Amino acid sequence: MSASEPVRVRLFSVLKERTGQSEILLDAGDVDSVGAALSALGRTYPVIADYRRWIRPAVNRAYADEDTLLKSGDELALITPVSGG
Repeated sequence: MSASEPVRVRLFSVLKERTGQSEILLDAGDVDSVGAALSALGRTYPVIADYRRWIRPAVNRAYADEDTLLKSGDELALITPVSGG
């Protein structure tokens, strides 16, 4: 049996700054949906839990919701609102 590829989580903006990470790898067997991934990440990185309601997730470069299923090798991007001036 071959090992599955991890889900690659990409962080931007405030999430990247506050976690000190631009990318986090999650075991695909541990997270079956975007919501499960956000919950798991929020336990390790509280800032993700704090910003959860404002995070706009994207799976494989398409916007998704928390019910979207994840599979081995997927990319999950956590996009937060940005403001300009």
